[in-house]
Amino acid sequence: MNTKLFNWLPVAALALGAFACQTDDVNTSTGADPRGEEYTVTTPSEISDSRAAELTASHQQFACNLASEIALPGENTVLSPLSMYNFMAMMANGADGQTLDQILKVLGADSREEVIALCRRQLDSFAAIEAQNQEIPMPSFDDYDREIFTDEQIAELIEASTKELNELKTQTTLANAIWFDSNLEAPYQTYMDECKQWLDANANCIDFKDPSSPMLINQWINEKTNGMIPKIVPSFGQILTEIVCTNALYLNVKWTQGFSIAKEKMTFKNFDGTTSKRIALNVMERFKYLETNEAQFIDIPLGSIKEQLTYTIILPKSESIDATTILPLAAQNVNSLPSKTLIELTIPEHKIETDMDELRYSLENLGMTYAFDKNKADFSRMGGFKFKVFNVAHKASINVCESGIEAAAGTANYWCTSDGKEKEPLKPLVINVDRPFAFRITDNATGMVLFIGVVNRL
Repeated sequence: MNTKLFNWLPVAALALGAFACQTDDVNTSTGADPRGEEYTVTTPSEISDSRAAELTASHQQFACNLASEIALPGENTVLSPLSMYNFMAMMANGADGQTLDQILKVLGADSREEVIALCRRQLDSFAAIEAQNQEIPMPSFDDYDREIFTDEQIAELIEASTKELNELKTQTTLANAIWFDSNLEAPYQTYMDECKQWLDANANCIDFKDPSSPMLINQWINEKTNGMIPKIVPSFGQILTEIVCTNALYLNVKWTQGFSIAKEKMTFKNFDGTTSKRIALNVMERFKYLETNEAQFIDIPLGSIKEQLTYTIILPKSESIDATTILPLAAQNVNSLPSKTLIELTIPEHKIETDMDELRYSLENLGMTYAFDKNKADFSRMGGFKFKVFNVAHKASINVCESGIEAAAGTANYWCTSDGKEKEPLKPLVINVDRPFAFRITDNATGMVLFIGVVNRL
């Protein structure tokens, strides 16, 4: 059996907004809804393929802009733009006036309907991947087999084969949720219905004054990310906000072409001039490849059934460069590299993590300021209460090894009251990723950036 087929890549990410026990049918009294009494929730708006391409390009630019804001010089960084985009979609659906205008400008969209439509396309893409999983035939045995094997042996063979085939499947979860306080006026029913209809977001009502309530969010995240993110907020404490919006993203996908471990470790040249010895992962395959004056782009396909996702390495030409400076290049050439080139590729086995609790300031630098200002925040489509976003935290981790990539990310709206601040060569092209580089993971069907980051030191 070709063990390369069973390499795996689990990825998880999530985004949280402001916070809340699960009830899909929430009927509580609220204030006057600005939509009016005659308003009915319709199906999500559709956009043309050409407009979707424009919005996707804006999303890719947003991914690079946010990563550039977050990344510290000479440090490692990883985050999930897709998770952030879903979180901001729920914020945009409750915002109005200049608060909404700023959110849309940061995301590069003209309306909340366009943002929601882009999220729907990603939900549909993951649904298509799930449908592809069903195309994998499960093992079966006929009468001839039963003459050779005993019933016990056949049961063991079926169990082993089923396990191997299940490992071929790409697992995806993109979940949204709204949480609100049982002690306060509930959000507008229409807001909750819209988020449910358009973003598959369930409404949850809990007691924000109960210091154990944050555990419910952590339990939700733990379940949706398959245990990869057991905790994103403090487990205990009073929630000092009116509403929380959450998103969870989980992926488990295999390399299309597997890597093997080299006999000797490789030397990675860190940004600060030091070196590190790391396990070297090798493969010789045909990859989509592009070389510019600044960097080399290598697209590594993911998915054993189809090439569903792409892990792209952006390797700068200079050996003494801070990889954060090439993050803008990550918005270029998404799903558009030339024909495949035979490459002997070596990458280091590594794990990097990012932990930030003041993402607010990065978003403000991008132009989203009103959402955090108690005097200017306008979330009047969300509920009759006066709501602002206190702060946003983000945690992420990615682990690259022989069997694939394991990654997780989380974004949370903090509820603290205090402000914080060509021609194919005859021989394979040899690429040794032995120095700082940038990377991204994109969905081939939508072009959306699931993860983006840089590796400056190992």
